Amino acid sequence: MTYKLARKKSIQRLLYSFLIVILFVFWFYIYFRGIFPRFPYIRDGLLFSIAGLTIIDLLLLNKPLSPNKIDIAVFILFSYLMFELVFTVLRTGSLEAAYHGFRIDFLPIVLYFAFSRLRIDIYRKSFHRFFLIFLILGSISTIIEFILIYTGIVSQNFFLELLRVSEIRRGATIGDIQRIFGVAGSPHITGIYNLMTLALLLFIPLSVLKQRLQLSLKSAKFLGSKFILLIAITSVFCSTSRTAWMIMIFIMMLAFIIRKQSITKSFFVVIICLVFFDFFIFRQSDIGRESMINQICGMVKFFEINILEFTKDAFNSSPIIGFGYGISNSLALSDNISSQNLTLQCDIYFAELFRMTGIIGASLFAIIFIMIPILFLLSKHRSQEIKGYALCILVVGISFGHYSPLTPPIVSLSVWYLLSVLSWDGSEKLKLAKSYYPSNSPKFKAVMPEKAWHQC
Repeated sequence: MTYKLARKKSIQRLLYSFLIVILFVFWFYIYFRGIFPRFPYIRDGLLFSIAGLTIIDLLLLNKPLSPNKIDIAVFILFSYLMFELVFTVLRTGSLEAAYHGFRIDFLPIVLYFAFSRLRIDIYRKSFHRFFLIFLILGSISTIIEFILIYTGIVSQNFFLELLRVSEIRRGATIGDIQRIFGVAGSPHITGIYNLMTLALLLFIPLSVLKQRLQLSLKSAKFLGSKFILLIAITSVFCSTSRTAWMIMIFIMMLAFIIRKQSITKSFFVVIICLVFFDFFIFRQSDIGRESMINQICGMVKFFEINILEFTKDAFNSSPIIGFGYGISNSLALSDNISSQNLTLQCDIYFAELFRMTGIIGASLFAIIFIMIPILFLLSKHRSQEIKGYALCILVVGISFGHYSPLTPPIVSLSVWYLLSVLSWDGSEKLKLAKSYYPSNSPKFKAVMPEKAWHQC
C-alpha cells in the first residue's frame, strides 16, 4: 500500500512539473519559435509527454472516475476531433497533412485531461498561482511593448525580425500606428489574452486574488484592485485589437448586469480610457479621420459578411461532419490535396470550424466555449471567482467570430486550464482523492479538503 501510494504521488509530482514547464514554454513560445525554427516539435513532444503521464496516472487509479458534464463534453469533443483526424487522412491520403491541420489548434486539448488529473491540493494551488502571475504579466508586457514601439524607442521591425514575420504582414498597422504582437504573436489574440485578465478581475475579490498570488499585505495594498484593473484595461487598448475592444464593451455590460453596483466604477474607467485613446492617440495618426469608435463600428460591419459565402460548399456537400482539417497550401500542393481541405482564409474562425468539423463539431465548440460559461455566469450557486473564470472562457468563445484564439499555445493552455477549474468547482471530484488515502485517514483532508480548492 505504501509503495503504491508513493508511486501515485511521484506521478502527480511529475505531472505537476511537466505542466509548469509547459506553462513557461507556451508563454514564451512565439519567441522561442522565432529563434529555433524546429521548436514546434518540442511543443508537440511536451503535449504527447503530458498525455502519456495522464494515461499512466489514470491507470494507477484503482477506483472508477466520476466525470461530470464538463468532462463528458470535453471527452466527446476530443473523440470527435480524433474521428476528424482519421477522416482527414482518408480524404487526403496524407497522415502528415492531416496531423498538421490537427496539431496547431486541437492537440492542446490533452491539457484539459492533465489538469483534471492533477489532484493533490498543494500542486493545484501552486500551478494556479503561476498561471495568474503569467496572466497578469501578459498585460504588463503588452503595455511595455506598446510604449516602446509608440515612442520609437524600439522599432516594430525588431519584433518582426525576432518573430520571423514579414514586414508586409497584413494588419501590422492601423493607419500609421504600428501594432504590437504581445505574447500571442498577433494583435488580435494578444488582445483576447489581455481581455481574459480583465474578465477575471471584474469578478474576483482582491482578498481572494491576494490569497491566490500569495501576496504580502504591503504588496496587496500597493497594487490594489483598481490599479490591477487599470493595467488590464489599458493592455486591452494597447493591443490595438478591435475585436478585443468590442468584446470588452460587451463583457463590461454583462458584468454590470450580473454584479450591478459593484462594477459601476470599472465601467466608467473603460469609458475614460476609451476617450483617452480615441482623442490622444488614434486621432494623432493618419487614422484620425476614422476614430476608434468608427473603427469598432467598422468591425461590426465586418461581421455582417455573408458567412454562407465561405461555407456554402460544406453546406451542400458535407454539412454534418465537414471536410476535415484545413491543410496549408504548401502541403496541399505537394500531396495533391483537394481544394476543399485547403486552409480557409475567411477571417471568421467559427465558419472555418464549421467547414472543417461540420454541424457536430461547431455545436460541440459552441456548447463548451459559449453555453457552459453562460450557465456558470447565470448560476446563483457559483462564487464570484468561478464566474470570473467562466467569463474568461466566454471571451475566448466570442472571439471565435474572428481569427482563431486557439492557435497561440498560451491562450489554448489558458482556456483548457480554466475549463478544468470549472470542472473542479464544488465537490464533484472528491472521490478522486480517495485513491490516495482511505476515507478514514487524517491525511485525506490534507490532499483534498471538503471544500473546493479555490473556495478555501
